[in-house]
Amino acid sequence: MNDVAAYRSTQPQLSDLRSFIAVAEAGSFRAAATMRGLQQSTFSRRVRQLEDIIGVSLFERRSDGVRLTRAGENFLRRAQAALRDLDRAVMLATRDGAARTGVLVIGIIDSMSTGHQRDFLQVIAAAMPDIEISILEDTRSALIAGLYRGSIDAAILYGDAGTDDLDVLPMWSEQVVAALPFDDGLEAADSIRTDDLASTKIILMARDPGPDIQAYLSELIAKPPKRSRVVLHDVGREALLNMVGLDMGVTLGLRSWTGTAYPGVRFAKIENAPKMGFSLVWSPTRDNPVLRRTISLARNLVRAD
Repeated sequence: MNDVAAYRSTQPQLSDLRSFIAVAEAGSFRAAATMRGLQQSTFSRRVRQLEDIIGVSLFERRSDGVRLTRAGENFLRRAQAALRDLDRAVMLATRDGAARTGVLVIGIIDSMSTGHQRDFLQVIAAAMPDIEISILEDTRSALIAGLYRGSIDAAILYGDAGTDDLDVLPMWSEQVVAALPFDDGLEAADSIRTDDLASTKIILMARDPGPDIQAYLSELIAKPPKRSRVVLHDVGREALLNMVGLDMGVTLGLRSWTGTAYPGVRFAKIENAPKMGFSLVWSPTRDNPVLRRTISLARNLVRAD
């Protein structure tokens, strides 16, 4: 006998429990078999197997049917309650699995260490403590594709989604900051001028949000720096900021980046720099009750501001 068979031989099976309840409610093996469309021998075998496993007789067998023993009466009440709970659990799990009522998947492309995005996620978690919030960090294009596929419920993106097929709710604006090495030669102040950026080597991520930052930089500086002064690297945020700490250049980011310390890196505001806007983006065809409530919370936050 293998391990699975050995385990099953010591544990009541659902089919045995349901057969026992059917016989108890019908009053005989024959009546239960007739009502369920099964052979009488099937019910006899299952009930006997159940009695062997738990070690007590559940029925008194008589010529005119069966009668529950005292142990059988107590076991019947508990078995009926247990199966009702199990059937309800299966029903709720099936419903939740189909509607995903207990899960919210949010896509992000920016840091959660500080700032409005972190605050927004905290509001959602506090308002709906029983749901599971799953965070997916990816590129802008990948998140938009996920919205179309239905693999994510909503995404927090810079600006809007760039398509009319998705709903967009502008949420907040965030200050753009410069990440500088400690010995950058610039005055160690809380802010720098845009002219300082025009004469500095700037390193950006080739992946998101690098392209958005590069477009922002072109608008920020009246005379854009030569292409050779802006270098794109196929790295993530952490690697990019560590490159700054190694004095390999200066980069631009958002205030949310300042929630984490990086060796050899300081952050400074950029004087007179416009803020970058963030939006909550979702598909209008997405049918998830948790998403509906999230959108309502987001709209209330926007109105409160």
